[in-house]
Amino acid sequence: MTYVATLAELNAHNQFYYNATTGDIVLSMASFSPVAVVVDSVVHWNGASATAFAGGTGTEADPYLIANADQLAYFRDLVDGGRTFENEYVKLTGNIFLNHESEFVNLFDPIGWGYSYTGYNSNNAEGKVFKGTFDGDMYSIHGLWQNGWDLEAKTGTDYTYTNCGGGLFASVENATIKNLTMIDAIIVYECVEIEIVSGLAQGNCVFENINVYDSKIAN
Repeated sequence: MTYVATLAELNAHNQFYYNATTGDIVLSMASFSPVAVVVDSVVHWNGASATAFAGGTGTEADPYLIANADQLAYFRDLVDGGRTFENEYVKLTGNIFLNHESEFVNLFDPIGWGYSYTGYNSNNAEGKVFKGTFDGDMYSIHGLWQNGWDLEAKTGTDYTYTNCGGGLFASVENATIKNLTMIDAIIVYECVEIEIVSGLAQGNCVFENINVYDSKIAN
């Protein structure tokens, strides 16, 4: 079925109208000048978490696969829940878009938190650290946005120096992070170890082939 614009719509020059039911787009132009229609196929994150990976069993030959931002959030939730992924492998299968450029509306909580040992963390709680291998497979993560004050309001957790740290990963231990590009990340905390990739690195960690563009951290 073709969408038919109303007379008022057709008289309003240089406008467009979209019919969500049919998918039709009607352009109303003042002249017959050439028109370029550009479709944005990028799917940005809406704050949701998936319920499974895109595939994989976690071995080096068959790593857990992350294909979109929802699955990255699912991975974060697992680490936050205490799963370390020690001796396990996780890999991106495509670029991840968390926020629109210059429109940072969805806070992405850090993956994990705190030191692996008690005694320095809040309430002497054991930290939730990542101990596996995270392979970006030459893909990029765009628009990571973290603000400690807003995260406190969202989660009810104090993001302070006793709840280290900030970045894509809050805390890693004996982990490998490789082949990853971070673009347009903004990380803002007070009195917290922060970095774009991982705020806190413990033990023998490997950061290999990491690129960061158009990003900033503020403490």
